[in-house]
Amino acid sequence: MKKIFSLITVILAALVLVACESDNRTKIVFWHTMGKTAKPEEGGQALLEAFIKEWEALPENKEYRIVHVSKGGYGELNSAVGTAISAGNEPHLTYSYNDHVAGYLRRNVVQPLDELINDPQYGLSPEEIADFVPGYWAEGKTYDAKGTLYSLPFSKSTEAMFYNKTFFTENGLEVPVTWDDVRAVGEAIKAKSEYADKKYIPVGYDSPDNLFITASAQRKAPYTNINANGQGEILFNNEQSKAMVEYFRNLYFDGLFTTKDQLGGSNTSNKFVAGEIFMSIGSTGGTKYNIPGNENPFDVGVAPIPQFDVDNRKMIQQGPNINLFKNRDQNQVLAAWRFLKYITDTDQTARWSMASGYSPVRLSAFENETYKTYLSNPNNDKKQQVFIDVLKLAQSQSNYFFTSAAFDKSAKTRQEVGTIFSKAFEKDANLDSIFAKAYQEVIS
Repeated sequence: MKKIFSLITVILAALVLVACESDNRTKIVFWHTMGKTAKPEEGGQALLEAFIKEWEALPENKEYRIVHVSKGGYGELNSAVGTAISAGNEPHLTYSYNDHVAGYLRRNVVQPLDELINDPQYGLSPEEIADFVPGYWAEGKTYDAKGTLYSLPFSKSTEAMFYNKTFFTENGLEVPVTWDDVRAVGEAIKAKSEYADKKYIPVGYDSPDNLFITASAQRKAPYTNINANGQGEILFNNEQSKAMVEYFRNLYFDGLFTTKDQLGGSNTSNKFVAGEIFMSIGSTGGTKYNIPGNENPFDVGVAPIPQFDVDNRKMIQQGPNINLFKNRDQNQVLAAWRFLKYITDTDQTARWSMASGYSPVRLSAFENETYKTYLSNPNNDKKQQVFIDVLKLAQSQSNYFFTSAAFDKSAKTRQEVGTIFSKAFEKDANLDSIFAKAYQEVIS
């Protein structure tokens, strides 16, 4: 019996192998950072695979199959792409941030999208171009003075302040609008004896990198720039930025503020759902991590991030775009483009938004009937309402979104300014020295 079972196993394996080898379709390789999910309604790889199945079923795509690979986090993905470029084995398309693309452009491997957009059969009409959320579309044109388009938006997000609505209501607290309001609310919380312990922190900011960049923009402090000659400029080592860091240093030493770096790298959302942080500022793409479980239930409110100046509101625009790479076979480039065009179309971006919490990249998605029904929350689901509030916030605040200049050292600059807070939050920190060392790390 065992021999028969083994023989059957071998035969089945051989049949599978033959089936795989008989698939003579051309592979189009897509790298990303999506996590595994059980069903399309959860977003991630399950929904991507649904998109792939639909795209492959279209008559014009019968010769192609999409092979998708998750490469971990954004840093790992960027490194993997860099290694693949060196080996001449880059994917056809990939998730990317602007500073990643800026690095790839130095190696002359990124496919300009303008000629594909103008393709008479598979391009985009002026109406379709205008249907992309303007700020998201513009992000793909920040690489040169000509405004060449090198990427399309896909999973777009910003930052939001998630707050413990139950706690705020029970304690008669107003949701802060400015950073000075944050201090006032934080002091009111710490004045209560039951929250005087150090484990309770009024507000946490997940990303110190984003904090530095966003707070600089709010205070009109120079960060980076691309000059008239098209060269990147590193400008963060200035007195305005030092004053900004000093502001948060004071909040930190008064026990009112933290970032994930002071929590050993653990996201502030973890302490938020545990009831030990009362305002958690993080990516709208991470909304689900700011919703508590049944062991410590409370209502979650969603608000814009605090501002230094309400007349100069700034919220960072983030989330991955998708770029294509050049390929000797232009038919493969065109196939990759058709796939990118498909997954950024109205219906797909609406489905992706509902499943993931990321914002739609098409204006027409907001008029999609399924999407409008979702936003109406007919079942009064509390968890779904948090996602809905996030999507509505992103839509209402989009005029305040900004992005930083992308050039060869912009990724390194972002990395270095993110380390400044950890060093500044030490007792005997010297800000002049900290800034000077960070600047030298970038330019060296």
